[in-house]
Amino acid sequence: MYFHFGNKVDLAQAILQVQQERMTAALTEALEQEPTGLDALLAIADRLSQLIASDTIVQAGIKLGLQPGTGLDADVNGPYFEWIRIAESLIRQGVEDGSIKPGLNTAAAAEYVNVLFVGAQLLSEIEDTWASFPKRFQRMRPHIIDLLSNQPDE
Repeated sequence: MYFHFGNKVDLAQAILQVQQERMTAALTEALEQEPTGLDALLAIADRLSQLIASDTIVQAGIKLGLQPGTGLDADVNGPYFEWIRIAESLIRQGVEDGSIKPGLNTAAAAEYVNVLFVGAQLLSEIEDTWASFPKRFQRMRPHIIDLLSNQPDE
């Protein structure tokens, strides 16, 4: 595989680029299909959990992003904080469209949702190399809905 790339860093950067392209495609698809901020937030998490569980390039990108001293020039941790910003934007959108209860600290709620997601991701990686991630996230979903939803019985 190295004959396609100049060195290990070039290979790692290519993996990270493909990972981000695939994760961004999942995000874009969810945003195009879901009418409310809450629905979009949940759909993105659903799609990403399925993608991470099934796509070995995405898995490799995640592992590279968590390894210190890889020599990568790119900010490999940046996407984690970008997902928090995206979640906060969707939570604000949900407050505006009525799907998310008003009065929430949107920054704290976005960080909470991402902590749940990344925690489920990490436990799934440890347990079975992400195979259980979609089901594990599904178990977290009702707690996210309880926290955010403006509808008591959603």
